[in-house]
Amino acid sequence: MHYLVLASEHDEYLDSWVVKRTFTSNEQLTKKQLQEMFLLEHYKNDAKEGSSESTENWTDEDFEDFYNEGQCNISVEHFYQSLTPINLEEVTE
Repeated sequence: MHYLVLASEHDEYLDSWVVKRTFTSNEQLTKKQLQEMFLLEHYKNDAKEGSSESTENWTDEDFEDFYNEGQCNISVEHFYQSLTPINLEEVTE
């Protein structure tokens, strides 16, 4: 099964943007599982981009704590599933 998960993220200035992630699994996933996977991946990407120290030995909680210390908040809002791969391309024109 292929999944598309969409979230909205905003910063302290109330600027907001959409965050998307795709996942593939051989088994059916629940919304709760998808949300947990989404958030963990988001926290890890945020830390790798924003941390001045190595994140190599960080736990999942370390990644979440680092994100929560920042100025952004994220809300996972939409879950989609498909039997075929989801390939999205941004419209540029």
